[in-house]
Amino acid sequence: LLWNLAHLNYKLAVSIAYVLSVIVHFTANRRITFRAHGHKFVKQLAKYLVMVVINYLITLLVMHEAVNGLGLSPYLGIICSIALTVGLGYLLAKLWVFQSN
Repeated sequence: LLWNLAHLNYKLAVSIAYVLSVIVHFTANRRITFRAHGHKFVKQLAKYLVMVVINYLITLLVMHEAVNGLGLSPYLGIICSIALTVGLGYLLAKLWVFQSN
């Protein structure tokens, strides 16, 4: 929507969408998926932000290669980046960010 309707640069559009999704994702995973809302918030948040930076860099790299390297639509670029980051994000969240130890 930000790229197509608001005519923002695809890099800015994906960045704004990424920040909004991070807020929802952290809250939902902390409270619902991993039920870790009673544990160390600051420690979880710090680890989560490291995970987010890793996934963000992967997203930008894949978007750049899909759009500039392969000439694909930014929509296909984001689909490709999601395919890579979903599994990695879940594993990092389960085994590192929200671990119960």
